[in-house]
Amino acid sequence: MSLQLILRLRWRDERLIFNSSRLNYILVGRSRSERLWVPDMFITNEKEAQVHKTLSDNALIRIYPNGQVQHSVRISLSLSCPVNASWFPFGSVSCPLRVASYSRELTEMQLSWDDGGLAFYRGIELDGYRLENFSIRTEQCVTSIKLGKFSCVSSVIRLRRLPRRWLFTLFVPCVVLAGCAAITASFRRKNEHIVNALCFVAVIGITLQVSNAPSSDVIHAVDAWVLLVYGFFLFHIVLISYPKSKTNGCCSRRENSNQLPRTTRRFLEDNARIVFYGIFSAITLTYFIVVRLCTD
Repeated sequence: MSLQLILRLRWRDERLIFNSSRLNYILVGRSRSERLWVPDMFITNEKEAQVHKTLSDNALIRIYPNGQVQHSVRISLSLSCPVNASWFPFGSVSCPLRVASYSRELTEMQLSWDDGGLAFYRGIELDGYRLENFSIRTEQCVTSIKLGKFSCVSSVIRLRRLPRRWLFTLFVPCVVLAGCAAITASFRRKNEHIVNALCFVAVIGITLQVSNAPSSDVIHAVDAWVLLVYGFFLFHIVLISYPKSKTNGCCSRRENSNQLPRTTRRFLEDNARIVFYGIFSAITLTYFIVVRLCTD
């Protein structure tokens, strides 16, 4: 996940205490900022980071009379986030932002979030995700390694997936094509070629669209939907083609005499289609209900 943030650090250095009735704080310039002690910290799940330097360095340091130092810097981060793609394109993604001490142990320096930790603008939307304020959780933690124990602070950013693109490019077209195939097959005419063409187009479109899904070793929710639709179109082709092939295979009166009456065959075929469409509709409704309940 990539994000841009303003990181504000605050600590107290007794060596920087000064008395002044004219100054509320001292603004340290770029040339002198390297002489000050700054906490050595790092982001544990950082993949790439960049400090903004448009026109000038987007960083400042203020020193207050009581020795308190405030350091602010604007950076862009690329974080490594564990993603559970089981419910893709539904559900949510939790991405941690973990800041830890690099060299000073727990007895020397302790980190803590101030003013509630992270703050985001309400209603931020990324590419296919939405961030909500209540989804941010901050906590203090301790990192234990062979060198010792180090203080750290962690914040989990929860992003909810927005399946709008997948709804309009995969789910809705599949339902529409399935409905068109069902309506076309219900006419008392020879529409097998039209139905087969619709099924073929649907399978190609589904395959191309699903190729854009993130790769993973687990089965996605979209994979279950694709298998359901593949099964629908496959059995639909069999259901439409079987009665015709069976009728064409009869070439003698004796074989024709052993068949059921024409009205009975039509009645059974129509009922079979109704049952088949009803089962598909029930499974589709159950699919969306389960996804809704499991991803809230």
